Formats: sequence, C-alpha cells, structure tokens
Amino acid sequence: MEKRSLFPGIDPSVWEHPADRAALAAFASIPGADDLIRRFVGSTTERALRLEALANGARVTETQFARVHRLLKEAARVLDAPRLPEAYIRLSSEAGAFSLGVDAPFLVLTSASLDLWDDAELLSVIGHELGHILSGHAIYKTMLSIIVNASATLAGSSSWLGRR
Repeated sequence: MEKRSLFPGIDPSVWEHPADRAALAAFASIPGADDLIRRFVGSTTERALRLEALANGARVTETQFARVHRLLKEAARVLDAPRLPEAYIRLSSEAGAFSLGVDAPFLVLTSASLDLWDDAELLSVIGHELGHILSGHAIYKTMLSIIVNASATLAGSSSWLGRR
C-alpha cells in the first residue's frame, strides 16, 4: 500500500467550493429547513433508497468486492471520516458513482467503474463521493433525486389528462 498523507481532523470546508459553501449556508439559514429535509426524507425514504441500491446491485464488504472495500477504508482513513459508509456496486455499462442518504449516507459505484478505473482512479472517485457525504451534500442530492423521480412519475401519470 502506498504511503498517503492523512488529514486528521480535516474540516470539509477545506475542499468545498466557496459558491457551494455559500449555497449550503443560505439554505441552512432558513429556519427549520434542515429539519424539514430530514423529516421529509427520513428513515423510511433513506431505507427505500438503500434497499433499491441493494436490489439493483450488491453491497461492498470485506469479502465481496474486497478491492472496493479496501479503497473505501483507505479514503475514509485519509479524510478522517468518523465512520465507514456502506457502498454498493450497481450493474451498468457506464462508469459512474454517486452518494445518497440523510442519516446514514451511502455510495454507489457502477460495475463499469471497476472494469475501467485502476486503483488510483477508483480511490479518487470514492474519496470524491466520501467528500460529498462528509460535507452533507448527500442530503441535498437525495432530496433532488426524490424531486426528479416524483416529477417524472407525475409527468408520466398525468399524460392521460390531455387525452380524450
């Protein structure tokens, strides 16, 4: 294993873009906004998202996708993450990754990512997603995902309104 620089006690604001930090601060200044999101998304929605990740893929463990698990532990060690988030591998022909969740955010990598990226690239992407989790972005990405999915569902179900 390569010797890596560690960042004990690093604050996520170090890697956040100033505009992103300003947007999050503006949202946080709205009385009750964070609580509203946590209540809206809550444990049931987060659990549904986690179950969807498992239903459409496989959970990363020490024995299943051991390479990814090792890199996730390494990223968490480097960024001084207080806990190791769950990770899932989703079958896909496109390389990609994302993080979701509110109370216990998790990350998802596509299977193509494992085929296309070497360990250094994969570690970088895992670290990027872990950074979203540590910065609290996963909460907002989750909310956006719910809104987009709900809009698509409503648009599809309301298409019959224009028919006679």
